[in-house]
Amino acid sequence: FLLCQCFVTLSAVIPCRDRPRSVPLVTGLCRSLGNAGKLALAKGLLRAVSDLGRVCLLLDAWYMRGSLIRTALRLGHEVIGQIRRDTALFALPPPREPGTRGRPRLYGARIDVAALPASTHRIAGYGGRSARLRHVVCRPRFLKGVIVRAVWCELEKGSGGWARTRLLLSTD
Repeated sequence: FLLCQCFVTLSAVIPCRDRPRSVPLVTGLCRSLGNAGKLALAKGLLRAVSDLGRVCLLLDAWYMRGSLIRTALRLGHEVIGQIRRDTALFALPPPREPGTRGRPRLYGARIDVAALPASTHRIAGYGGRSARLRHVVCRPRFLKGVIVRAVWCELEKGSGGWARTRLLLSTD
């Protein structure tokens, strides 16, 4: 408990004059050891604040697990967060031809990141640095058929070149 490894906190982001601030709404203490207790507690906190209406849930990379994301979607929330760069992402399958038998395909071909077109944008919040973005609407395997938008982003380093690629996922 000293290192706060057993606490799960749900916070709201409030816009202020100079920058956004995070205000804790609900904090829970895990009763069991291990990571499964944290995910179960996070799901319980989501159910506890579901009366607030539809919210956009910004998750830490550790909490971007399929069971928690599917629970948030069932409760009507949106989810944004960073996932592993090597996550299996699949394109939407082509529509099934009429008259063919069997269940329609859930996944299309695996997405090749290098084949996606990149766009460069200037970001004022980061001192005017550039960001290189690639995005696609897809189905990740770990979400079992949920359609999401995946964005690969690279920020320009101050010394030149590009920083490591990050993969962001949004259910919106």
